[in-house]
Amino acid sequence: VPVHDLAIRDGDLIAATHGRSFWVIDDISALRQLTPAVTAKESHLFKPRDAYRVTFGGRGFGGGGGAGAGMPAGPPVHPVATSPTGGPVVTYWLKKPGHEVVLEFIDAKGQLIKSFTSKQDSASAADSVTRAARTRTRIDSMVARGIPADSAERLARRTAAEGSVAPQGGDEDDGPVRTPPPPRVANKAGINSFNWNMRYPDASTFEGLIMWAAGVQGPTAPPGTYKVRMIVDGTSVGGETFSLKKDPRTNATQADLLAQFDFLKQVRDRTTSANDAVKTVRWIKAQLTDREKKLTGAALEEFKSMAASLRAEMSVVEDSIYQTKNRSGQDPLNYPIRLNNKIAALAGVAGSAEAAPTKQTTVVYQGLSKQLDGELAKLKKVIDTRLPAINTTLRNAKLPEIVPRPADVPAPPGTISDNALDDETDGH
Repeated sequence: VPVHDLAIRDGDLIAATHGRSFWVIDDISALRQLTPAVTAKESHLFKPRDAYRVTFGGRGFGGGGGAGAGMPAGPPVHPVATSPTGGPVVTYWLKKPGHEVVLEFIDAKGQLIKSFTSKQDSASAADSVTRAARTRTRIDSMVARGIPADSAERLARRTAAEGSVAPQGGDEDDGPVRTPPPPRVANKAGINSFNWNMRYPDASTFEGLIMWAAGVQGPTAPPGTYKVRMIVDGTSVGGETFSLKKDPRTNATQADLLAQFDFLKQVRDRTTSANDAVKTVRWIKAQLTDREKKLTGAALEEFKSMAASLRAEMSVVEDSIYQTKNRSGQDPLNYPIRLNNKIAALAGVAGSAEAAPTKQTTVVYQGLSKQLDGELAKLKKVIDTRLPAINTTLRNAKLPEIVPRPADVPAPPGTISDNALDDETDGH
């Protein structure tokens, strides 16, 4: 359509069209800084534009079919642009593709908040291998049924890309609930960009974690001055500062937002403590099962007796911290939520507005935190009391001792993901 006018406002390029639309190219600051000297370099970090501490959601109006809590968005009814997601956009130049790029976000005190890399994380890499193997199996199965190889490959790869049900049946999405991988930093040749969501690190989580009206997402950074540092192939390219500015629509003071941030960090850390306790229990149980398979005779009988007592006492604490009956996103409707869920839900309460946490919220937090301390003390006592004798038996049998730690283990059998819950709780 004809573009009848152009305007630049606050660093955005706005185009007015004859189709009665406004199209906005957000943040042209990198174009203003781009020079032949920059493109002659192997890599370059542009100074980011200051950003408001707001989240726009990343979807334009008119995006189509019933997008809401628990409802997947349908295809656009009309062509629409994507709204900005909120937070600062970091733009950088790479002369050649394929470099390992790391972006580090640092607070005003020089402390690292979070880093992101162009490398694929191990879980995503493993998933990629698994998906490739499933795709190959589908192709072979269709070829065996008489479908031409080229058609089978197109169909299988399209099915994998769309996340559809496998040809042989069985929904691949019905797997253990897993934390989404961190966003990867782009490393193509030319100008790249990365949008920081302003979040501090998440709370600890574990496979199969199911919460109701809660999640493990870290708190949003408060207004202030921050720095992004770029590292390419292990060498620092440089750093640039930017500001997160308070939402101009709110009357909250800087003190209010700092109080909110401090409280949300406490909630995050307590959620981590609770989830790590569950992970520790499950790790020890998995190790007990492993060692039982390697013992024989009298040593096995002695070990099984001690292991049974340890399992039983740890399970009482585990079930007090986490609802162990949860297997799907709807189970919290049938089984009461436990301490980790109650604590994590406070993040949604305190973070639902631009304001300091209310007195009621802090009082509830203090009560739940005290209960958690009691359960953690019980778990420590159980482990300190029961595990030494078990490790003595293992040493005598020349088997590795069991060292408590919050390590990941597979989700309990039957645990499935739930798309509606994922939408409500940021995928956790």
